[in-house]
Amino acid sequence: MCIDVDRNPSKKMYHPYQRPDPRGAAMVETMKSNSIHPSYTLAFRISAHSKPILVVKFSPNGYWLASAADDSLINIWKSVDGMHVKTLGAHKCGISDVAWSKDSLMLVSASDDQTLIIWNLITSQIFMTLKGHTDYVFTCDFNPQGTL
Repeated sequence: MCIDVDRNPSKKMYHPYQRPDPRGAAMVETMKSNSIHPSYTLAFRISAHSKPILVVKFSPNGYWLASAADDSLINIWKSVDGMHVKTLGAHKCGISDVAWSKDSLMLVSASDDQTLIIWNLITSQIFMTLKGHTDYVFTCDFNPQGTL
């Protein structure tokens, strides 16, 4: 089951996807060509979630991957080798989407707990929690200027 696909800003195609896996593992593959029938090779496997991964996104600078899952956690990885860097957790329910700021220093997460959290990735702390939704929050993004 593919929930989300993202392209690395470095123009090298990566295809993160989640297979039905009770451990919440995901794989990242590299595309060897841009043809109609591309061939993929496994770059690395990410597995730090206890429930299915719902989204994997590259940072604008291409250095990082953020994965988020039904386990209410966000994991940050090095995009080159899949090395786990940190885990962010504050949501009370699963996370349906994440988005990077233009400078790759902040991340926003959307959750079934009806909140959005903006994370400072330098400190790994919450910058701001946005409340007010009356139902699940399915998607999120920063404005084009990257200021919020």
